[in-house]
Amino acid sequence: MVVTRRRSIIVFVAVLSRMCLVSGLAQNGKIRPERIELGDLIGSGEFGRVHWGNYCSSQKEGNAPPERIVAKSAKPGVPLAAAYLETEAYVNRRLSLESNGRKCPYIAPYIGEYTTSEGTKQLVWAKSGDWTLDECLSGEKGLTQLADALDIGRGEESATSQHTLAREILRQILTALSYAHSIGIVHRDIKPGAFLVDEASHCLRLIDFGGACDLSSWLGRKGYRGRERGIRTLLYCPPEEFIEMEHPFAFDIYSAATTWLRLVVPGLRMSEDKFFNWRLAVRDKLHDIEEWQENTALSSLGEELPDGWEEFFSCAEGREAWRLIKTMLRYSPHQRPTATDALQGTYLNPDCSQDAGREPPPVPWSLASHLESAAMLSRPAEECILSDTFFASVYEIDVELSGSNEKNISFRDRPQGGVEVTDFEQKSGEIKAGDQLLEMGPIDVEEADTDHVLKILRFWPKPSIRLLFRRQ
Repeated sequence: MVVTRRRSIIVFVAVLSRMCLVSGLAQNGKIRPERIELGDLIGSGEFGRVHWGNYCSSQKEGNAPPERIVAKSAKPGVPLAAAYLETEAYVNRRLSLESNGRKCPYIAPYIGEYTTSEGTKQLVWAKSGDWTLDECLSGEKGLTQLADALDIGRGEESATSQHTLAREILRQILTALSYAHSIGIVHRDIKPGAFLVDEASHCLRLIDFGGACDLSSWLGRKGYRGRERGIRTLLYCPPEEFIEMEHPFAFDIYSAATTWLRLVVPGLRMSEDKFFNWRLAVRDKLHDIEEWQENTALSSLGEELPDGWEEFFSCAEGREAWRLIKTMLRYSPHQRPTATDALQGTYLNPDCSQDAGREPPPVPWSLASHLESAAMLSRPAEECILSDTFFASVYEIDVELSGSNEKNISFRDRPQGGVEVTDFEQKSGEIKAGDQLLEMGPIDVEEADTDHVLKILRFWPKPSIRLLFRRQ
């Protein structure tokens, strides 16, 4: 009994000491309030206010220029504002200051916090960008400027150059989430405005962790409020609108997919109303994005895919993008991939250079999460298919459709699934008998049967259709 009590006291003292170390950032030399000079207001949100500032971290102020910083405080008189600020401070300490050397370049660098002479608590970050991805939506910044900021040469507008930028955007978003998830943090408000564009380091920086929660321990669960929806942006959040405790990290995966689609599809990027209507249209198909896409592409009621959708997804790289993004947008959280899984896929890892990251930890006291975690650790690593091998056998071609019911290309079911060409009338001769059909316009038909393919041809509303084949 004495031993047990003594052991409990030792554990309590150790935990208390760690808490004191974390809460003492303003007193341990990391931040000296007298060295902070707050400047202009950057912006004011629902719960907080953000200012520019200067921080003289050197003991000899005259020998070094002040460091440019960003400081955030809770909005006075707003319910829960102080609580969200405290959560944001805690989460940022875990991500940046308690990372044991494991820092992520795609998360804004946190310095610490301090209290002003007026008693206002300020959270402090090193400056890491002057604008967010939101400004690509408003037209203040374009994708060309974003490509320059991320040091990506886009060249002429083409499917290849579009996907060069699109892949890098999604890769950086998911790398930030992979790191946060690996230590148990769910962001819960992923959207374009949550990513600063840091032109100095050529990367995106994830910010705004006020609505986040820490699910790494059953003792604390900082920021978690059960099925209370908390901070989230309806335009980008998943259908469940709250964190599903058995699969909490899937919440961010869905939001990452909607954020990315908004940025890369012109018809969704340029109009918030069109993006909102797209979300409603997918919802009306019971959140089945594949059914929405096919029904819209074949619609005789004047419905159309968003501008640029077909051009973006109707190519070899677009097909790989679609196969990833549709899994990230699945209705059931348990069916969505982890950020690490997504980073390992063919679209984001075409040259097999991406090392496997850490998977999210199982949620404490969740049997389903522990079983899923064990399954992730035990599954064999998938063999990476090199891009030159994978894409070399894939080609696309525009096929003119005849005015009669008889089309100028014929198919048959393949024994192993999908369909292949049996006969065709194509002057170019690019199509060969036996080639497998992969995609019709933006519609993935790799696993479709002949009846499904003929239905698409019969109802296709345009005089020509772009087909994607794999040479057998």
